[in-house]
Amino acid sequence: MSSSDSLKRRHLEDGGNEGREAKKSKSEGNAVFDADKVKAEVAARAREIQEKMAAMRKQGLLPTGSPAPSSPAAPSPPALSRQDEMQRRIDEAKQRIRQSLQANPSLLAAPILPGDKEKRGLNMAYHPALMVDGSGQLNIKGGARALIPKADFATVKANQRIAQPKEPAKKEMKIEQVSADFADPTKNPYYDPKLGTKLGPRPRIRKGFKFVQPGRFVNEANQLRAKAQLEKLKQDIAESVRKTGMDVELDLVAEQGMRKEPPPAVEWWDAPLVPDGYENFDADAVLMSETSIVTNYVQHPIPIQPPAEPGDPKLKPLMLTTKERKKLRRQRRQEAQKEKRDKIRLGLLPPEQNKVKISNLMMVLGTEAVQDPTKVEAAVRAQMAARLKKHKDMNAAGKLTDEQRKEKKRKKLREDTSNLVEVAVFRINDLSHPQHKFKVDMNAQQHNLTGVAILYSGLNVVIVEGGPKGIKAYKKLMLRRIDWTNEKKGEEDGAEEASSTGPKAPNQCVLVWEGEIKDRLFKFFRFKPLPTEARIKEYLEKMRAVHYWDAAKNYVGPDA
Repeated sequence: MSSSDSLKRRHLEDGGNEGREAKKSKSEGNAVFDADKVKAEVAARAREIQEKMAAMRKQGLLPTGSPAPSSPAAPSPPALSRQDEMQRRIDEAKQRIRQSLQANPSLLAAPILPGDKEKRGLNMAYHPALMVDGSGQLNIKGGARALIPKADFATVKANQRIAQPKEPAKKEMKIEQVSADFADPTKNPYYDPKLGTKLGPRPRIRKGFKFVQPGRFVNEANQLRAKAQLEKLKQDIAESVRKTGMDVELDLVAEQGMRKEPPPAVEWWDAPLVPDGYENFDADAVLMSETSIVTNYVQHPIPIQPPAEPGDPKLKPLMLTTKERKKLRRQRRQEAQKEKRDKIRLGLLPPEQNKVKISNLMMVLGTEAVQDPTKVEAAVRAQMAARLKKHKDMNAAGKLTDEQRKEKKRKKLREDTSNLVEVAVFRINDLSHPQHKFKVDMNAQQHNLTGVAILYSGLNVVIVEGGPKGIKAYKKLMLRRIDWTNEKKGEEDGAEEASSTGPKAPNQCVLVWEGEIKDRLFKFFRFKPLPTEARIKEYLEKMRAVHYWDAAKNYVGPDA
């Protein structure tokens, strides 16, 4: 060990000794300071006690001959240590507690034993409210409520609430008595005697358990099965009776056995008109009476049966949009193409050749077109010519002849008139123009109409009958399309007619009547020039159509 190390150790030991001496001197100084403080407190308490005792003597509470405490100027006892001072103060406190307990023995049932320190924490006595007997034992079972004095001892608010608990007051329900006016219907219109007059709460009757008897649902199921079987048996019997034809006889027997009530003397709907019965009814008297509800001005039209029963309306085809029509066409073409490919796979059809054109020549043939382009081009042009010829042949095969085309048109215009026929009657002032005659005749034949065009001086009648479409188109022709004022005859004929007959009314065509009949009256359409009215009626009587002429002759226009 070097000399420097020894010097360092010695210096540290000297420093440690100096620290211990400083701590010792500091503790002694604190003890002296504490002793002085305790001495000052004791002197202050002594002065306070003397002042209180002097005041009590003046009030007569203490005798005057009692020895006075030592004055503060008396020499103070020697200074005590801190521990001795604390022990002294504790002894004084215990002495004061003993004196207070001895002065008031009612606070405890038995005096506190001064030597019982084992059951007192911090050397303190138990609270008087926790003592149960003179042995100093703590009352654990009874608690503090049984030991709190009710009149002689006042404790904290919490113990008072424990000692005297407040129970909530029970609210009693007051049952009102029913007044005498309550059950009187004249004074209380809302009273219902069925409900009773008892007021107040009604006792609630607890519902008991309802147990299902064993076999209950099984019996119900058996009853339902038996009922269903009985219904089925009834249906079978009725079906067998219906097949044998006995149901009519059973109905007759039932009607004969049924007792019917006789009709009343006067039905209820005839009672206002026939007060005395049907036997004494006088129709003239009832009709001529001013007070009668039925007069002789009541008209009863004769019911007329319709010429034919109308047929069932035809179902109109579903209207498709353009997008839907394209979709259906695409689906049909795909199905046809798929079927064709399947036949080619099965060997039923030869495989299709590539559709080669001049535009796709190089793309389809490839190297073949490069090797001999002249030969390939000639072959491609031959295929194109063959395809065009095939297309023209197909069109020619599907093209209709003149007769077939006319028949197709007639079939399209032909209508079914077996159930109902429509009729239209037109009146024309002048039908001598050849162009007008041609249109009237040709349109009637084209629309499959039958009838007659009667040519009479000053009055021409056209009667047509046929289907609804044909009549509709013919009405449009006669009333809208033909210009009846157009006259292209020679000026000489027109001048002669004007000089002979004078000025005439403008030519026009009007629809006299239209309706429906059951059967056609004419077999075809023709022009019939008849000079007299008698000849006209004679001809129309054969066709049972005289009433058409009468309607046209007696027609009066809306402007008349």
